[in-house]
Amino acid sequence: MPAPGATFDISQWKLTLPTGTGGDGVAVNVLQPALNTYTDSNFTVTSGLMVMTAPCSGANAATTGGSDGTRCEYFEQVAGANADYPLGSVYRRLTATGFFDPTSITGGSSPLQQGIVGQVHGSSGTPPVYLAIDYDHVPSRLRLFVNGPGYLDLLTGMVPTDQITYRIEIAFGVVYVSAAFGPVAALPLHPQCSFLTTTFTDNLDCFCKAGAYNKTILTSGSSGSMISKFSVLELLQTPNAQLNYTIGWRFGEFGRI
Repeated sequence: MPAPGATFDISQWKLTLPTGTGGDGVAVNVLQPALNTYTDSNFTVTSGLMVMTAPCSGANAATTGGSDGTRCEYFEQVAGANADYPLGSVYRRLTATGFFDPTSITGGSSPLQQGIVGQVHGSSGTPPVYLAIDYDHVPSRLRLFVNGPGYLDLLTGMVPTDQITYRIEIAFGVVYVSAAFGPVAALPLHPQCSFLTTTFTDNLDCFCKAGAYNKTILTSGSSGSMISKFSVLELLQTPNAQLNYTIGWRFGEFGRI
């Protein structure tokens, strides 16, 4: 199986697998530099896409501490260690383009055709911001969650074959969130949402995450998987003058120059 690290820049991440070892039920992490050459059935490249799969069940299925659902998900790293920063003092821009599909999840006591595809996490169990794909809702939607509750449907009416791009940007004490059908160039000139970092209950010890994270709990006995297929996954940790990109955050403006 092709290793995603051979074709994608994943140097800023560690990976949490949806599986454990030794029968202890604890999800395994893969760190750099081993991650660059790592691949398995839940983490591979198919037709040029990085495929991240989080099965609802299986002999080796496992979760992380404090979580009831499996994940094949990246966790931001800085200089080889877990990222850990206050939102108000950093620049981060997470951009992802892909196909997100939880529709194979069925059966058991509480199957949810939902999955988290990107987030800014903090020290508590409630992320300041996360994005979840939801096919249980009619119409289907990409929903933004803020400080826990659902806040806004960024996109609606998608099917699993629809390409979707999302962007979460942290800059100058503000978090901006955008999403669109199509490639990165389809992102709106003005983001759908912006929030002062001081509005978040948990705005310290933060880091970005991206991938496939089940909202179906492992003990539900459901089958199927949450699957994310990425053509783009980019994390900028400092502003880049070559981006030709500007944020006029003081005036609520956002655009390209």
